[in-house]
Amino acid sequence: MAKRDYYEVLGVSRTASGNEIKRAFRKMAQQFHPDRNKEADAESRFKEVAEAYQVLGDDQKRQMYDRYGHDAERMTGSPFVDMGDVGSLFEQFFGMGMGGSGGRTRRARAGNDLKATVSLSFGEAAFGATKDLDIDILDLCDRCDGSGAEPGHPPEPCSHCHGHGSVRTRQEVPLFGSVVSEQTCPVCGGSGQQITHRCRQCYGDKRTPVSRTVNFSVPAGVSDGQRLRLSGRGEPGFNGGPPGDLYVEFDIRPHPTFTREGTDLLLDVPVTVPQATLGTVISIPMLEGDEEPLEIPPGTQPGTVFRKRSKGIPRLQSHGRGDMLITVQVVIPTRLDERQKELFRELADAIGEEAHGEKRGFFSRIQELLS
Repeated sequence: MAKRDYYEVLGVSRTASGNEIKRAFRKMAQQFHPDRNKEADAESRFKEVAEAYQVLGDDQKRQMYDRYGHDAERMTGSPFVDMGDVGSLFEQFFGMGMGGSGGRTRRARAGNDLKATVSLSFGEAAFGATKDLDIDILDLCDRCDGSGAEPGHPPEPCSHCHGHGSVRTRQEVPLFGSVVSEQTCPVCGGSGQQITHRCRQCYGDKRTPVSRTVNFSVPAGVSDGQRLRLSGRGEPGFNGGPPGDLYVEFDIRPHPTFTREGTDLLLDVPVTVPQATLGTVISIPMLEGDEEPLEIPPGTQPGTVFRKRSKGIPRLQSHGRGDMLITVQVVIPTRLDERQKELFRELADAIGEEAHGEKRGFFSRIQELLS
């Protein structure tokens, strides 16, 4: 079943202000809260309202939703909505929890995401590579298996909340009736457990710092500053939750010969005045390490660009490659003996009446250099 538009769920326009969205959520949350509304679909309607507010009540998430709709979560690669947090959202507005849902036990939570930067050579970025990344994380203590308790002395249910992780009180709220206020247990911090003998290795923290080597593949065609998400390679989750993700950002080192523009490979090649004038065939380096011939036609002008198709950078997660763009740089000699200077003067005199426009300007620069 397709999701309803979040603006439609809250009954507001797409131009509604933040305060209007907040008021709409408050009104509808009161209307559909399961402790007050006994209709069969009240709980699902309440969760739908809460989901809509978690997105539209956050400026950044709202911008993404306005642009991509319900595909925004898939575009960002991270969850937009945490329906396990509906109780705390309701508590934020009304000071009460979801009393009708029973005692709240320890809620699973995903582990922390990690970020790292990896340096790549120009070739590794172009053609892909396999890399090892050393990272420091907080991993589950291997002595107590993440319980925080010394082996042989398992955690006991909290005597204050009786293992629920939260304590509840019933109170009368004007216009709302009898509701249940649910707060995190102040004794166990929401874990529902008490540790009588702390682990001698992690001292009850449940985690210890460790170094880990992560092996991963760099896809061909990545760009400088691009991030790669390694799902589940972050820190372990809490209370049985999934591990976080590892985000790797690429720092690509410059190449001594080539530069890059998107998937196109750029190369400047020097040619002499006689080569540009008379034409020639030169060898140019390729990114793979070999060489290929390039024909320089007679009369080639400085700045002329030649294209070798499909000799550039592989397209990321796609077929084909960009092109290689070779720009001719005509090298004008600066150190000539008298005989060479005389030959250039004779050449300039011979073509002086025929040189027009761009050609005349080019040889005029030679005459000025030699005068």
